[in-house]
Amino acid sequence: MKKVQSRFGLFASVLAVIALLASVAWAQDAPTIVEVVGKVTDPSGNPVAKATVEALETNVSAVLTDASGGYRFYLVGQQKPFRVKISKDGYIEQSSDLISPQPSVKHEIVLQPRNIPPKLTVTMGSFTANKSMSGKVEGLHPGEEAKYKVFVYVLSDKWYLHPEVSDEAGMGFAVIAADGSWTIRTVKHSDSSPIKLALLVVPIDCEPKPTVEVRHDDAEGSLKSAFPDIVASDFRKAPKGL
Repeated sequence: MKKVQSRFGLFASVLAVIALLASVAWAQDAPTIVEVVGKVTDPSGNPVAKATVEALETNVSAVLTDASGGYRFYLVGQQKPFRVKISKDGYIEQSSDLISPQPSVKHEIVLQPRNIPPKLTVTMGSFTANKSMSGKVEGLHPGEEAKYKVFVYVLSDKWYLHPEVSDEAGMGFAVIAADGSWTIRTVKHSDSSPIKLALLVVPIDCEPKPTVEVRHDDAEGSLKSAFPDIVASDFRKAPKGL
């Protein structure tokens, strides 16, 4: 009986060793799970909801931040370092440095808003043939008038910068005064009357184009596509005497 018991004890010990080795092997082969949590805020500390959070160099799908700016996702079997990229319309995209896989990773970030141009409108107030044209830009905050200028274009067979190509204020472009008003000289170049007049508010460093071709019978679209930085525009019938 003692011999049977000793054999049984030896057998149990062997099973225990096998189980231990198996558990160690399973633990070594088990996939790593990385929990990534964080929060996205703006410079004032307010949460940024519905921002897109992507884990680069991984196969996990993007997630959106919740109403409190928080997010959470899991990486299974991630062995290589990865980056977290966060983006949202109206904000500057942010990407983290390389992050080493760990059981728990916390990544919080502040999204900086883009410098979105103000919503402006531009109008023409008065016109005197061979003298001047004036108008107003509405919606500017105090001091912002120095950031922009006004281009005037007239349309016949193509768009022409009016009154001429020049680096001089009041000639090649109109400056905007503190009250939003602007004035530019007018010149009648020929006997043929232009079809349309266009007023464009553009950044102060925007370079004028002497002419712009009209494509696909889309006069306004052709001019707008030539100046992607337009912040306000007005298209109207050209006044008599222009």
